[in-house]
Amino acid sequence: MVSTEYFTPQWQRPRRKHDVIPSSPTPPSSPFWHQYPCLICGKCKNESSENPKRCSRCKSTVYCSLECQRIDFGEGKHKACCNALAKLWTEKERLEKCLWYGSIEKSCSKSTNPFDDDYEDPDQPAKRTNHEYAVVGRFWHDEPETQLQKYTTQYCITLLQLIQLLGRGESWRCSRIASAEKESIDIKSCWRGMPLNPLSLELGIDVAFTLFHLDQTDRRVRLLIPSMLLEAGYFQEFYDFVKYWTLPDGCLEILDLALPGGAEDTTEVTRLLACDINGDMAESPTLWMDGEIVYPSLGMVFELAYFKCHMLILLQNEQANGGGLINNQYQMLIELATRVGEEELQTQVKLLLSLVHKWNAHLLPKLGNEPYDVCHGASSSCNDRGVRTPPALDSLLNLHPPGFELQYSFGNPGGGSIEEAVSIWQRDMILWHVMNPLTMEYLSQFCSNLEANLVDTSTLTGESTSGNSSSDTASKSHCKLEVQRNAAAQRKEAEDLVARLQRENPERTMDQIMMHPEMAALMIQHLHTQ
Repeated sequence: MVSTEYFTPQWQRPRRKHDVIPSSPTPPSSPFWHQYPCLICGKCKNESSENPKRCSRCKSTVYCSLECQRIDFGEGKHKACCNALAKLWTEKERLEKCLWYGSIEKSCSKSTNPFDDDYEDPDQPAKRTNHEYAVVGRFWHDEPETQLQKYTTQYCITLLQLIQLLGRGESWRCSRIASAEKESIDIKSCWRGMPLNPLSLELGIDVAFTLFHLDQTDRRVRLLIPSMLLEAGYFQEFYDFVKYWTLPDGCLEILDLALPGGAEDTTEVTRLLACDINGDMAESPTLWMDGEIVYPSLGMVFELAYFKCHMLILLQNEQANGGGLINNQYQMLIELATRVGEEELQTQVKLLLSLVHKWNAHLLPKLGNEPYDVCHGASSSCNDRGVRTPPALDSLLNLHPPGFELQYSFGNPGGGSIEEAVSIWQRDMILWHVMNPLTMEYLSQFCSNLEANLVDTSTLTGESTSGNSSSDTASKSHCKLEVQRNAAAQRKEAEDLVARLQRENPERTMDQIMMHPEMAALMIQHLHTQ
């Protein structure tokens, strides 16, 4: 990170390849949100005699007429969400003014930046104030001390709440409206060709990448992004993002952050935003994922399992129905799935779900406790509006605080706690239960007979064996013998450290032990040795 990169009025994050939300205000004659259909009736601009109208308060819903807006405020219960979003947008704007123009309060600390200039407040030209710039990448502070640190931390919290409402709350609200309109759910309704509220989701993604750029202190915000990319249909961007953070080098970067001082290299952030990795979405995770160090990004493993399961269901439908139920945007995934084959996709899904269970024994059993089908959800006793019920409603989804806020309470998790299970399922329920309920039915059947379906994850070593010559293979086999000689000693060293940390503090959880600086340092030492 460049030391002079400050959060100023001229600041903006690097642009994504797929960014929809403009970086500057669009002309009133052609606002970007004119491309979105009406949330209630689905009419587009060319299907209505009037220009689309966006809710001026929440900025996240588009209607073709005042009548559709009234319906959503009443029957759709948009009013409460609208009020909450309006307050957050206002708070975001207030904090940005504080960060850009500096506080005129006497408690504001004087800038120590040698490049700093006195700033003239446009509202009070006669009054000048010293401005302390906020540094991009260092916005979050666990224990803020100065006024500036309090502003930047509160800004992170505000963005986090916006992501939660825009990227999850609105999707769940719209899904309840959609399911309540039907007396029963047929299979065709399971295939959603686009997000339920695409504008809201795009805004959520935009805010999430902004926070990803502003808070690079421990990269924990990275866990919020993949599920929204999946819901929006950015499959390649999703895959590249997840693969980066679950590759051994990405895991090593997260483990480095547990050490004093954290990681300073942020060069990959721009590359991830540019989306120029283009990995093979059909490849097996055995080619690159290391199951022993992936636990700080366990939610991404679960989302990758959904993606592979989604491809599997698409392929099965293509074979059974000739693709009649599939939206055209999935054609690329069907071609990839056909190339891989049903058996290989099932193997990949089982392997990824088994890895999730290895690091968190709370999530999958709770998802398998209730029978699930696409028509009625997790329970046959629907509520008075006939809304399908997601699994683990009381044991995971209704636990507080919500998963997005929970993520910031424990940073980069070890993966083994009930809190991490809550956080994962609150992020990903929309994918399994709403975007493609057939994947949820598959997951439910897998979890209901969990022990029989779990597979060995020892093949996830982070070493690729594809595309090697015979001499390369022989050389790698020779090296592997040496690795095997050291593996037992390294495992014993780690087990001894775990035992010592437990003796020092018997109340320590396994999550706390795995993220302890001594454990992180030991694992980094082992990785560098390998």
